[in-house]
Amino acid sequence: MSEVPIDTSEASWKFTVAFARLAVGITFLFAALVKLGDLPGFATDVRDYELLPELWTNAVAYVFPWIEAIAALLLITGIWRREARVLIATMLVGFVVLKLIVLIQQRDVDCGCFGGTILSRVFSGIPGLVLNLALLGCLGLECFGRQRHLHGAGVAQEAGVSHGSA
Repeated sequence: MSEVPIDTSEASWKFTVAFARLAVGITFLFAALVKLGDLPGFATDVRDYELLPELWTNAVAYVFPWIEAIAALLLITGIWRREARVLIATMLVGFVVLKLIVLIQQRDVDCGCFGGTILSRVFSGIPGLVLNLALLGCLGLECFGRQRHLHGAGVAQEAGVSHGSA
């Protein structure tokens, strides 16, 4: 009986894409849980940016972490993955814009991303900008990997070969 060759490059690619998706999802879920644990503190962090009217800061602070948590869970579980990816990418672009505004204004504002944890300082300033861009890159990798997988399955189906579920 002949052995079926295992395509290690495909397996490595799938692992990398899954890792990127989970890294973003877990990061966002952790950030949401920390914020939900201290909503008044997060409201103060939002207010510190001085970009929204004060009335809106509480609304943003009390609603945003729930959106973040739901999007993270959807991304992690793969349910409505495309929608979760778009929502998280939109949030990341917003974070990048906010960080750029604060950097241009030369203000030292704690990002508020992770409450009082050390990660809040890590995600502030230029390192935070780079990390947000890296998370955005992970989402792009996940999107590209998903499209690559779907395209490969479509080509295989046309050729009469099955790759399993997409």
